[in-house]
Amino acid sequence: MSKLTVEILKNLAKQGKVPSVVIEDNEFNSSICDSPDHSNFWKYFYDNFQPLGLKRLISTYLDNTQSFKTEYDGESMIKTPLIGNGDFSSDECVEILKECDVVVTNPPFSLWRQFIHLLILYNKKFLAIGNKTAVIYRELFYKVKENKVWFGYTIPKEFITSDGITKKVSGICRWFTNIEPRPTIEDVKLIEFDQSKHRRYSNYMAVNVDDIKQIPDTNEIIGVPITFLDKYNPEQFEILGMSGDREFVDSDCDFFIPVTKEQKNIFKEQNKDWRDTHPYFSDGDKLTKLLYVRLFIRKKGT
Repeated sequence: MSKLTVEILKNLAKQGKVPSVVIEDNEFNSSICDSPDHSNFWKYFYDNFQPLGLKRLISTYLDNTQSFKTEYDGESMIKTPLIGNGDFSSDECVEILKECDVVVTNPPFSLWRQFIHLLILYNKKFLAIGNKTAVIYRELFYKVKENKVWFGYTIPKEFITSDGITKKVSGICRWFTNIEPRPTIEDVKLIEFDQSKHRRYSNYMAVNVDDIKQIPDTNEIIGVPITFLDKYNPEQFEILGMSGDREFVDSDCDFFIPVTKEQKNIFKEQNKDWRDTHPYFSDGDKLTKLLYVRLFIRKKGT
């Protein structure tokens, strides 16, 4: 598993944005799902155990030969062999998860949905790195919508591989967290509404925005890309839902425009990726543009 640079974590610590903000009477356990022999997560919390006021540091990791549960209490370190290979979804690792107050890790992106499900299921505080597109996972999205999960203070820009090579990640990653305090974000500067720029979807009573710098000052519902969450201020906007979510469309979305079965067949023939819940533009029976996921937002007080 890739290791995030210690410098990024130190930067968070200097700003007071590491899990020490949730320590109460030193009753704090942190679970880092990685090997203590290689993990910069472990190194950071081990080196700063006393300054952060930790009670216990616990680590598990995946190893098909032999995996261990490692515990540190500030004085001694105990390594206990695991029965299985350290898979985070195994019964024994779930039991270890239950012991902890906060989870800090960089889980494998291919298993991010399953991983975040466990954290939400067991109501854990967490600071986890994931692909920014992971927000479209329905369970996670609704936590974001309800302002119970948000992006962190910084954007990870590089990581160190297990063989010591530093690689750039080109802005694809984000910190996902539910640890207070939430970053304070200034209101997005809105521009004047322009019909030529702010087109209305064919299947939603909402206007499209491709760039958050182009969000209009309007009382209408607006469809924005997921990068909007970098600038999301809950005091300025409310998130109504997400395109592509059939359950949302069928129950809570009162601005969806359904199409006839005949139109569905016509559009499907033109583009096999077309779905009636995905935002698109059309001219009569001609499909002109199919868009990626949009978050639907509306100005507060509208």
